[in-house]
Amino acid sequence: MSENIAFTIAMIVLSFLLTMALKSIHDYFKYRVLKKKETKTQNIQRRQPQYTDDEIRTAQYLEQKAELDKRYYVFRQLMHHHATKYHDRRP
Repeated sequence: MSENIAFTIAMIVLSFLLTMALKSIHDYFKYRVLKKKETKTQNIQRRQPQYTDDEIRTAQYLEQKAELDKRYYVFRQLMHHHATKYHDRRP
C-alpha cells in the first residue's frame, strides 16, 4: 500500500519536472532561436518620428494656450464665487 502511494507521488513529481523542462525548451526555441532578426527598414520604422521646427513650435504654443485657458477658467470661477458669496448681504 505504501509502495503505491510512494510510486504515485514519484510519478507526479517526475511529470511536473518533465512539464517544466518541456516548457523551458519550448520558450527557449520560441524566444531565442526562432526570433526574427530586424531588418534596417524595420529598425528605422520603429524610431521616433522627427518633427520640424514649425511643428514643435506649434505643439508648444498649443500646450501653453491650453494651460493658460485652464488657469483663466479657474480664475473666472474663483472670481464668480467671490462675487456671489456676499451678493445678498450688500444693499
